[in-house]
Amino acid sequence: MLHFTYHEEKPGKPNKMGGMMSLNTSSHNNPFCVRMHGNKKSVCRACYSWTLEAFYEKQLAHYLISNGDILSTTIMEGVPILDRLYCRFNSFGELLNKTHYHNLLGIVDANPQTTFALWTKRLDIVKNPAKRDNLIYIYSSPIKNVEARLPKGFDKVFTVYSKPFIRENAVAVNCAKHCKTCLLCYTKNNTAFIKEEMR
Repeated sequence: MLHFTYHEEKPGKPNKMGGMMSLNTSSHNNPFCVRMHGNKKSVCRACYSWTLEAFYEKQLAHYLISNGDILSTTIMEGVPILDRLYCRFNSFGELLNKTHYHNLLGIVDANPQTTFALWTKRLDIVKNPAKRDNLIYIYSSPIKNVEARLPKGFDKVFTVYSKPFIRENAVAVNCAKHCKTCLLCYTKNNTAFIKEEMR
């Protein structure tokens, strides 16, 4: 059974995903993530999910690996019905293959009441995005401080910037680091480029 993560909101403790829901897989168990994490130029080098997955290995890794196995091996039957307005795909991890992507589309189709945002760097898998009214495609810039072009069919580009680069280049950061109140990534609007300050 798929395990969805419900991110807690804790008073006095800032949590970007607090109050949101996500569906994730293991970055440690994904060849693409492992390769990107090993690349010194890649933003994945400083991946928060990589660190958290290692820290919470006993509580978290089992669910993430199981999700990856379920989503990437066969087309699912009995797609879960959700009770949330918003859900993020790939808060942890990345698309594993086309079967994984197809299964995410199945979840989107079964839940028209929920808006989904899919973060991915895998243009080899999402070549021609399948449009859905309740699905937002976000291309995650692979290199920090370098804003990628908006790929064809995608809705937004998400880029992470270091504090020194922001100061030196007057980058207009527009990620509020609290998804539940911001929703810039979870609504179809005129903002195509999201800029976040690195932790």
